[in-house]
Amino acid sequence: MLKEKLDDLIFSVVDLETTGLSSNKNEIVEICIVTVSGREIKDEWNTLVQPSNLISFKITRIHGITNDMIMTAPEKYEVLPILKKKLKNTILVEHNMGGFDSRFLTKFIGEKVWRYEVNTIKMAKFLNPKLRSYKLKNLSNFYGVKLSNHHQALSDTIATARIFIKMLNILYEDENILKGFIHKNKIFQEIIL
Repeated sequence: MLKEKLDDLIFSVVDLETTGLSSNKNEIVEICIVTVSGREIKDEWNTLVQPSNLISFKITRIHGITNDMIMTAPEKYEVLPILKKKLKNTILVEHNMGGFDSRFLTKFIGEKVWRYEVNTIKMAKFLNPKLRSYKLKNLSNFYGVKLSNHHQALSDTIATARIFIKMLNILYEDENILKGFIHKNKIFQEIIL
């Protein structure tokens, strides 16, 4: 019963690239969403977004997105309807501890359109408590997931989605682990029970 409920859920694995770290001061320049359902990748979508301010050289060195690249990118009003439709009533999955992506998305959209948020770092800590690091690169190595072009939204999102699926499979294969995970994670209690 729990397994079937898990397979029926639609997850939106997201990663963003931005002009900086503060959702109050900075803007999104790239959005990537990988849709996962039934423990499979069902869809991939990404777009650049034209911000109102230029990207600093320091930030460009991190994600590789230049001001030339965003000059012809869609503007917020063009991206917003597609983004809302893709996230509406799904479960947002992000790989960071501070809610970075969800904060930026809430500001960008103006509201939270997804149902819940799942953090792959918390999931990995439950399933693999003895790992030394839960950074995306380390989890990719641990789970045997290819991560190329790290710090680029599409590459990071696909890697996160594949890691997430591998962790879902672990939960799916052992009902005791699944029950323990649900017991320790309020979000999954609300989602599945």
